[in-house]
Amino acid sequence: MATRRPAKSKIASTKLFVLDTNVLMHDPTSLFRFEEHDIFVPMMTLEELDSNKKGMSEVARNARQASRSLDEIVGTCPEGIDDGISLLGPSSELASGRLFLQTEAINVQLPAALPTAKGDNQILAVVMHLFEKFDRKRSVILVSKDINMRIKARALGLAAQDYFNDKVLEDTSTTRSSKTPTCCTPAPRRSTRPSGKPTARTSNRGSRTPTLTTNSRARTPPIC
Repeated sequence: MATRRPAKSKIASTKLFVLDTNVLMHDPTSLFRFEEHDIFVPMMTLEELDSNKKGMSEVARNARQASRSLDEIVGTCPEGIDDGISLLGPSSELASGRLFLQTEAINVQLPAALPTAKGDNQILAVVMHLFEKFDRKRSVILVSKDINMRIKARALGLAAQDYFNDKVLEDTSTTRSSKTPTCCTPAPRRSTRPSGKPTARTSNRGSRTPTLTTNSRARTPPIC
């Protein structure tokens, strides 16, 4: 009789993406872009969203939209956020993973060159804490638009990726079309026909240089 292999747990098969603040300020809908994988939002990310939400810039508008989206997601499950909040309903079934928020203080010893007073280093400490918590049984990946942040993460032995959700839009927007671009469209030719009104011309035949043609019989003798 054939024995059935034990199915792998969903937690082990899916990844856990830790979002840097700049990802949410770049695309507030990034919360719903990771399909079946889970996402983790550190407390420092929430603090930086709050400090960047004032103003009329695009970054401020995206920070406010990301905060509203997080508030709506948390509102769907007010009593049990420790176990993660399902994104299936808030994302209209675009994402089936779960949202995790930092609910406890994390004390991780970082290298002396990375002071914990800096926000980026606090997020790196969260990633390192999750990496040690799952003991390599689950992929923990930092997602950041900051190249230096990703370099520091890799230097600490942590996985890091850039966020490329807008790459498709950039590629399609730069695709060449068979139509002539507006800036390169030739201007319409002006009509050379004389108008009904006569135009006054100043004649100065004496100063006009004669035009030499190959068919002309009378040629100007060479000047010695």
